[in-house]
Amino acid sequence: MISRSLKEQVKEILYWQPYTRNSDIFLWVEIVKKFYWDQFLSFISDLGRYDQESAPLALKHFMLEAPNQDNVKRIRAWFNAPKPYGAGYKFLPTDREVARARKINKDEWEKQLGYEGLKPGDRLELQRQEKHLSQIRREERSGHTGRLFAVPVIDPN
Repeated sequence: MISRSLKEQVKEILYWQPYTRNSDIFLWVEIVKKFYWDQFLSFISDLGRYDQESAPLALKHFMLEAPNQDNVKRIRAWFNAPKPYGAGYKFLPTDREVARARKINKDEWEKQLGYEGLKPGDRLELQRQEKHLSQIRREERSGHTGRLFAVPVIDPN
């Protein structure tokens, strides 16, 4: 039996795995993987024991134990709804097209994700990559990389 509420589970996954903010299906899958994996594996291992008529009953049993996808979607939407209707833009999607489809205010989305103040020509990803490259150069000059293997860096130009 899962001791945490579905709301807490959704919050944890949205916090630690930002890519799940863009897809309710990915969010549901990650919740099942983290909190309901034993039940899922039990369902899979038992599936071979069932005949064609009783296999749907086993699936129904697992689906009753696992969280409902609609409930996961509602909770995710609540976290992203403006106050007082929801939590107030806690876990906004990382993809602009998803934010647009969910009718999230562009200015609020940019502010929450740290894009506020960037000019249209700025490229946040290039800035992050340049910061990463400078860190690697500093480590190489000091003689300590702390890396087990080299990571190739693609030149953006």
